[in-house]
Amino acid sequence: VLAACPDSQWRLIFALCRYAGLRCPSELFPLTWGDIDFAAGRFTIRSSKTAHQGKASRICPIFPELLPHLQEAYELAEHGEKYVITRYRDKTSNLRTQAHRIIQRAGLTPWPKTFNNLRSTRVTELAGHFPIQDVTRWLGNSPATANRHYLQPTAEQFRRAIELSTDALGQSTGQSTGLTAFSSQCQKMTHETVRDVSRTLVSDWQKESSNCKNSQSFNLHRQGLEPWTR
Repeated sequence: VLAACPDSQWRLIFALCRYAGLRCPSELFPLTWGDIDFAAGRFTIRSSKTAHQGKASRICPIFPELLPHLQEAYELAEHGEKYVITRYRDKTSNLRTQAHRIIQRAGLTPWPKTFNNLRSTRVTELAGHFPIQDVTRWLGNSPATANRHYLQPTAEQFRRAIELSTDALGQSTGQSTGLTAFSSQCQKMTHETVRDVSRTLVSDWQKESSNCKNSQSFNLHRQGLEPWTR
């Protein structure tokens, strides 16, 4: 799709929505070059949607996939240009219609909720590598909202689940077999130990009995619970 875009402005529109999860158009058009901090690797996003929650802006990393598109647009920007996205700023412009033309030019079928699904895909990708509280702070929603509306099951996670389950099953089977053998060994050892201990006790008892028969008799004083005194 990026290769099918007619110019750097459209490449940046797609890149900002796809790689930074910006809401289109409400977070695209307020973005200024003063918001971009190339040196620190971050930029400020101003959001009217979350302003009423006390979150009028947020800081987002300039992800590696996004950086070349920002740099290209910066180099092509006219001197003194304030806004990052200069085209289609008229509220009557229909970005969705033009986006569908570009997608079709790329040989693909336009997907539902064109820009929202770009954002959803990015949330899902980032959540696989970073804590969800960081991802939602960067992209401007809550973990609950991300879980309810954005996070998607992926083929990669499905594949990993299959591999993990197979490994876990193999380990479980091995452990089960090992425990069975160990239990059988313990039972055998227990029987042998009891038999040996019994033989030892009987032998000791017989020796003590023989000693008792040969021992001398002693006169023992009667004694109650109290200590004996003369």
